[in-house]
Amino acid sequence: MYGLAGLSIGYAVTQAPLARALRAAGIGAPHAFARPSLAAAGAALDDQAHVATIRTKTAAERRRVHAALDALSLRHTDARANFVFFQTPNADRIRTAAAATGIEIARQFPPLDDWVRVTVGLPAENDRFLAVLRGVVG
Repeated sequence: MYGLAGLSIGYAVTQAPLARALRAAGIGAPHAFARPSLAAAGAALDDQAHVATIRTKTAAERRRVHAALDALSLRHTDARANFVFFQTPNADRIRTAAAATGIEIARQFPPLDDWVRVTVGLPAENDRFLAVLRGVVG
């Protein structure tokens, strides 16, 4: 939603022993955040109009992708996030076909090896994915 992937901005909510282990490994130290990343995060949090626009567009695209999954008789969760999660016996074939067209699909989620998680993107990106999916599933 914020478009900040790759800026290494995040947090962990955990128990004290794991927090100490993370700090000992250099993860989560206050100096670990670059100032430009912090500035970008602050600006993103301040721009709530942009967040509302992205949320609306993502929801519309998610509904469109869910409708395509329904048309292909693919079982899916009722995800409310920026991804769809669906079940298919063709999970490996879909990942391979997508990779051949430059689309990267998230890793498997054992024991749900016959499920696929795909990020909801821009309309053209979703069209590309759906074309691959239809090519594999039918």
